[in-house]
Amino acid sequence: MTSGEASAKQPRSDLRLKRAVLWQLALRLGPLRSQVRHGLGAILALYRSADLGIERYLAPIDLGEAMKSVSTDEFWAVRGHTIQAYATLEQSLSRIFAYLAGIDVETAGIIFFRITSADARNKILEGLFKKKFKHEFNLFRNSLFEQLRMIDQERNQIVHWNAVNHVGSNQSGETVSELKLMHPNFWPLSPDSPTKDTKALLVFIAKCSFYSRLCNMFHLVTGGFTAAPPADFDTKPWFDIFCHPITYPPPSDHPLSQMPQQPGSPPQSSGA
Repeated sequence: MTSGEASAKQPRSDLRLKRAVLWQLALRLGPLRSQVRHGLGAILALYRSADLGIERYLAPIDLGEAMKSVSTDEFWAVRGHTIQAYATLEQSLSRIFAYLAGIDVETAGIIFFRITSADARNKILEGLFKKKFKHEFNLFRNSLFEQLRMIDQERNQIVHWNAVNHVGSNQSGETVSELKLMHPNFWPLSPDSPTKDTKALLVFIAKCSFYSRLCNMFHLVTGGFTAAPPADFDTKPWFDIFCHPITYPPPSDHPLSQMPQQPGSPPQSSGA
C-alpha cells in the first residue's frame, strides 16, 4: 500500500469510528426515547466534536440538565424576531412596488403578496426600477438587489434549518449547551458544517432593519412626499447616498447607522 492509499483510507477509518461512537450513544439514550428529538440534538453535538478526541464522548453529561437549560433560551425568541424583521422588510418592498408601478398601496398589496417566489419578486421590482429611473441610481439599484438576494437566501436558512442543542462539558466538567441552527440534511456531520447561533440571528435582524428603512427613505426622498418636505429636512445627503453603491454595515456617519432605539435600551449599531 502506498502512502497515498494509506492517507486516503484514514478519513474513512475515522468516520467509521465516529459512527460507532454515535450508535453507542444512541443505545445509552434508551431511557430518553420520549425525548428522542432532544437526545438526537445532544448526540449530534457530541458527534460534531469527534475531532477533539474520543474521550470527549465518555465524559459524563447530564442530558436532562442540558435540555432544561435551553428550554427558555433567548434563541427561540430571537429566531421569531428574525422572521418579523424579514416581514417588515417585505412590507417596505411592497410600498416600493406600489411607488415604482404607479399604483395605490392597496392594489399593490393584492399583487405583491401573491408573488411566492422571492427571485421573481426581485426581478419584477428591478424591472420596474429600471423602467422608472432608467440609468439614474443604477449603482444603488444594483447593490440593493444583490443584497436582497442574499437576505432572501439567509431567510430561507433561518426558516428551514433545524435548531440543534450543542451539548458538551466545560473545563470544570459542568454540562453546557448552546442552540444553533443547522441544515436539516446534516449527514455526514463535519466540524465545518455551517451553523447559525443567536449572534448570527441578531446580525440578520439588524440587516433587515437597515434595508427596510433604506427602502422607506428612497421612496420618501425620490417621490414619496405628498407635499413640500419639512423645512429642516435636507434631501441632498440622501440623493448622494442613492447615487452610490450601498455599503453594509453602514459607516458611522450614515443616517441609518443606528438601530431604532427600544425603550430603556441604548442605541445599537446596525452592523452589530
